[in-house]
Amino acid sequence: MRPKAGMRRAPTLPVRQNGDSSVADALNLERRPTEHHAIPVNVLRQWCVPNYILAITDLHDEEALLCHVIRQARFSGARVLLAHVAQPSGVLPGHSRSSLQTRSMSRTQGAQYAVECMARKLRWVGVPCEPLVLEGHPEEKIPALARSCGVDRIIVTSRQASNLAGPGFVSIAEQVLPRLQAPACIVGPSVPAIPQSIKQNGRVTLAISLDSDIELPLSFACRFAQEHRAKLTVIHVFARDEHGTQFRQRTPVAIAAQLPHWAHQGAEFLCPLEITVREGDPAEELLVHDATTRPDTLILCSANLSCASQCGVKSLTHRIVSGARCPVIVLGKRRPDIACWGL
Repeated sequence: MRPKAGMRRAPTLPVRQNGDSSVADALNLERRPTEHHAIPVNVLRQWCVPNYILAITDLHDEEALLCHVIRQARFSGARVLLAHVAQPSGVLPGHSRSSLQTRSMSRTQGAQYAVECMARKLRWVGVPCEPLVLEGHPEEKIPALARSCGVDRIIVTSRQASNLAGPGFVSIAEQVLPRLQAPACIVGPSVPAIPQSIKQNGRVTLAISLDSDIELPLSFACRFAQEHRAKLTVIHVFARDEHGTQFRQRTPVAIAAQLPHWAHQGAEFLCPLEITVREGDPAEELLVHDATTRPDTLILCSANLSCASQCGVKSLTHRIVSGARCPVIVLGKRRPDIACWGL
């Protein structure tokens, strides 16, 4: 049937006859069937522009922690809860329980004084801050505190103090990250103690895996990039293909076809978006991307940061946080609990 007058025939993409991959093949890839579970906009905004920030200190990370807390709190005008957890010590041979309690009280009082001094510095630069010292185990106290206070973001460092570092040393981030529900911003040992700039971010990178749920990370990343007026780069790292037989499935266009359609359209509407692919070890490739493109923030999908002392095997998240030159925001595996946000 001939097209009517005034109508234009839809252009056809050239398709090669020799079996090679083509643009038409890539564009015709079937999208992964996904259900549309829109995340409330106000929940994403609270995560991206937090009103209440929980900053966790081990009392040895003052310089690195406070600089990043000031930068993030000033951006959104957030209040800060500066918390430290004094871990209990066991009874040593030859020491009575009363002497142990005396040392514990002295240690707690010293921690309270140090945290108060840090909070005073934040208030001096105009950041509302409340100090808090708890006693117990960080992996239990901090997640419970974050839930009870309804914080929008947690900031924690992953630096090893010179007098604490050792083969069995586990940072606070490694202890609490798997149990946190709100986004956690981790300042790793390779991040400059003083941020280069306090201006809005220019580049945001989201690392995804097609084997996991990417709806929430993509929604959060594009909203975060929009609030900071930044360019969003979505990166996926494939395992190395020695024979080069899967080229068609390993292109940015193929990755775009696998993203949830509504989330992809929303991302392109909210911020400049580009998709890039790499092959090799995920941690190594992400660190190379971080070193070459110098993003302001790196976003990871899941919090699976394992303890470095477990069988000597470090998780993917641990390796990225340890080598990244920018703060890393790690999202939990769970969707935001709509009931707890009063919606």
